[in-house]
Amino acid sequence: MLSPSEIIQRAHAWRKRRFVYRIEEKINKDPLNHYLILSDPRGGSTWLAEIINLITGAPIIWEPLHIKNNPNFRDLGFGIREYIPEDQKWKECEKEFEMLFKGKTLNTWTLKHASPKAITLSDRFLFKFCRGNSLLPWLTTNFSFRLKPVHLLRHPFAVISSQLKQGGWDQGFEDFSIPTGHNRYIYTKHKTFLDSLQTREETLTALWCISNSVPLYKNKRNHEWITIFYEDLVINPRSQIETIFRHWGLDMPEFNFEFNKNSRTSLKDTPQSPEMRIGRWKQEIDAWKIERMQKVLHYFGFDLYAWHTPYPRKIVD
Repeated sequence: MLSPSEIIQRAHAWRKRRFVYRIEEKINKDPLNHYLILSDPRGGSTWLAEIINLITGAPIIWEPLHIKNNPNFRDLGFGIREYIPEDQKWKECEKEFEMLFKGKTLNTWTLKHASPKAITLSDRFLFKFCRGNSLLPWLTTNFSFRLKPVHLLRHPFAVISSQLKQGGWDQGFEDFSIPTGHNRYIYTKHKTFLDSLQTREETLTALWCISNSVPLYKNKRNHEWITIFYEDLVINPRSQIETIFRHWGLDMPEFNFEFNKNSRTSLKDTPQSPEMRIGRWKQEIDAWKIERMQKVLHYFGFDLYAWHTPYPRKIVD
C-alpha cells in the first residue's frame, strides 16, 4: 500500500504529465531569448540557477541533455558529454535544439522544478546544463542568443571532491572510459595518456579538463558567452550577479536572497562559510592524490587552477 506522501507524489507527477501533454502544441517561445547556465556536475549551476530564478522568475528547465531522460537527444546519438566542433553542420541537431528552446520538447524531467503557471506565462526560460560545456562554441555559432550564456567554472578538485561525496561518481577506480557519442576524437587523441591514469580522481580531472578546454580556449569567450568563476560567486555573490546582468544588458531589480543558503542539490554537510565552501577539498582529498591530479592539469596545459590554492589564478594575481 502506498503511503500518503507517495500518493501525493504520484498525483503531482500525473498532473504534470497531463499538463505537458496539453501545452506541447501551444508553447512556442522565442528560441533566442533565454537564460543559459552551463557548468560541470557539482559545479554550482543549481545554486546560480536558483538565484537567477528568484530575480527574474524565469522557470528552470532542468538538465535537458540528460540523455536517460531526454529521448530526443539520445536518438541523435548524443553521449553524456557531447562535443560538436563549432563549424560542424548538423541540421538535425540544430533543429532539435531549436525545438528545445521553443519549448516544444519539454517533459516531466526538464520541468521537475518549474510550475505550470511559470511555463505558460514566462517569455524566457532558464536552461540549466551540467554537461554542455563543450557545446558552447557550436551553440553560439548556430544560435544568436540575445543574452550571453553563462559558463560557470569551479576548481576541478572541488568539483571532484563533491562528485565523490555525492556518490554518483564513486564507483571505485576504473580505466578511463571514452564517452559515447559523436566526435570522440576530442578524447581519443589523448588515449595514451588517459590509459596511464591510475585513480578515480585522475580520470575525473581529465574529464573536467577535456570538457572545459573547449569553451576556455576559444576567442569567443566573454564575447559570445560569459565565464564566471564559482569562487568569485561565493566570495562576492551580489557583485557577480550584477556582472552577469550587465553582460546581458539588463537592469538588475532589487532582491533579497540568502546567498549562504545551500542549493536544493547541495549535500547536507555543505558548509555555509564561503572560505570553507571553496577550500574544503584540501581536507577531503589525500595529498598524494592531489599530486597526481595536478599532473593531469599540467598535461592538459591548465594553469588557471592549481593544487596549492582553492582560488583561480586571476584572483590570486
